[in-house]
Amino acid sequence: MKSKTDIRTLSEKELNARLVRDLTEVCPAGEREALAAWRAADPAHEEEYARIRSYWNARVTTTRSIDPEREFRKLQRRIAAGSESRRSGMLRLLATRMGRYASMAAMLAVGLFCGWALSGPRAAERFAFITGSSISSFELPDGSRITLDKESRLEYDGDFGRDERNVRLVGKGFFEVEKMPDKRFVVEMGDVQVSVLGTTFDASNRTEEGIVSASLVEGSVAFRAGNQNLRLTPSRRAVYHVGSGEITVSEFDPEITTAWKDNLFRYKSLTLEEVLEQLSARYDVRIITDAGDVGRTRFSGALETRLSVEQALDIVSRQTGMEWSKLDNVYFVTKR
Repeated sequence: MKSKTDIRTLSEKELNARLVRDLTEVCPAGEREALAAWRAADPAHEEEYARIRSYWNARVTTTRSIDPEREFRKLQRRIAAGSESRRSGMLRLLATRMGRYASMAAMLAVGLFCGWALSGPRAAERFAFITGSSISSFELPDGSRITLDKESRLEYDGDFGRDERNVRLVGKGFFEVEKMPDKRFVVEMGDVQVSVLGTTFDASNRTEEGIVSASLVEGSVAFRAGNQNLRLTPSRRAVYHVGSGEITVSEFDPEITTAWKDNLFRYKSLTLEEVLEQLSARYDVRIITDAGDVGRTRFSGALETRLSVEQALDIVSRQTGMEWSKLDNVYFVTKR
């Protein structure tokens, strides 16, 4: 009789079924023990399994009909580039079997979009990470870590890392770029290019705001728009104004600017009026205050971005000794 907890005794069909149940999070506890035992046997197993699972938990779609197994195998090879010698035979079995169920991922979660667009006589691979109503973090094939804000998209082509590491950003992202002295990492945002070798920075490309920006936390980046080029040093932000074509550079506070990736809205040494002004813009509501002297007092703090406007006003009111009320979709913040 086959052991219920030894994954090596399973037939191919049974293994396939168990992997799908595990990846879709409907695997019974007893079945999950076998996978857990294998992953615990070697730290490399756990690391590689986690990497593949992050790609599996994805929405997969395509611009034309494809063979899911064949295309998923291509993706798996790219994930494993440079580390094949460290992969066990068991992991290879795991990764290739997952390809048979790649089409099912469209029903699971938002994360990775795999698109294939025709370019001349041969098809070119194109990959994209897409977020919906939540922030998401992932790792690129070169080991660089990216955190994407809500309603954002990051794309790269199948030749990523061959000569350069080029990605395209729409929305907002926080980049922790793996250092590779011989291969630049380039973020394309419309008319703007941000080029680095290895560094940490925040980038934003939201067309509705009419600006494209890069805020450098560590390292050095080259910021280019049209024929304008400049190099940023840490704690400096470059903003390209799409309408005028002008670039402005200013200081910024990394803790405040990058707080969004931790689902936080930070404010430091702001007056109550300034805090409420930012909350008004964030929640797209009208907030009116008659705070008098309190309105000019400066406050610092942090709010979770998942809070409702009412919950945020509760916290700010307690911090400032004020109270709030609502009338006809307008919020009023007044003295107690």
